[in-house]
Amino acid sequence: DLKGLISEKYWSFIYGLLFWNIIFMKSEHCLNISPVHPQYDYYYNRLKNNEIDMPNDFFKDTFYIDRINAIQSRFEELRKSDISEEIKKSYNAHYNKPCRAIDNWNRFTLDELLIAPTHLHNEQLLTILERLIKNFKEYTLGFPELIIYNSKELFFVEVQGRNDKLSEKQIKWQEYLLTKSKINTVLFTMNKTEGQITSIKNKYNNIPIIQVNDKMNLTDLDTIKIANEEDIKDKQ
Repeated sequence: DLKGLISEKYWSFIYGLLFWNIIFMKSEHCLNISPVHPQYDYYYNRLKNNEIDMPNDFFKDTFYIDRINAIQSRFEELRKSDISEEIKKSYNAHYNKPCRAIDNWNRFTLDELLIAPTHLHNEQLLTILERLIKNFKEYTLGFPELIIYNSKELFFVEVQGRNDKLSEKQIKWQEYLLTKSKINTVLFTMNKTEGQITSIKNKYNNIPIIQVNDKMNLTDLDTIKIANEEDIKDKQ
């Protein structure tokens, strides 16, 4: 049986756990006051102790620029690590602390968070995080909506209703996952016409398409169990 997880929130969670110390590290733009300000240390300690849920530049270009050496070192460390163990360690150390990348600690269980590192090679997983960390605000947009998996495989699914069109950001993520991360993605279309399907195939012939029509219910797809079916129903 296949099961599903909401993709964007999942990868934001993984990012927060694996790069926690870098998110909250001291840097030139981590606060909205200068490092020479007399109260800088006071406010930085509030950030470090998670009284503030993100640095001032979390959604800005300076986040990556200011921390690039630490980020590169962390990636090299993770390439040689057991990423599942790194996730477990961070989850247990920081559970329930405020972090903007983790909007709800109850959204995923620890077992669910270990699904990606269990199914993917380190390099596949890290390529996703490499893109995400360069511009968190920009690259959380366009992520395929679902991660579908079973005991043997994992792939991404983008859900498209009758009137939906793939955005430029969605296309970029599809291409990146297929070519850079080497992870399969599927376009799951609902109630589209034959003309719409043909047009999609002509433009994106490297993306497999699964088509569902209005005579089918989600319950008909008895091999696919979506974690949040309301997200799919809204597309119909």
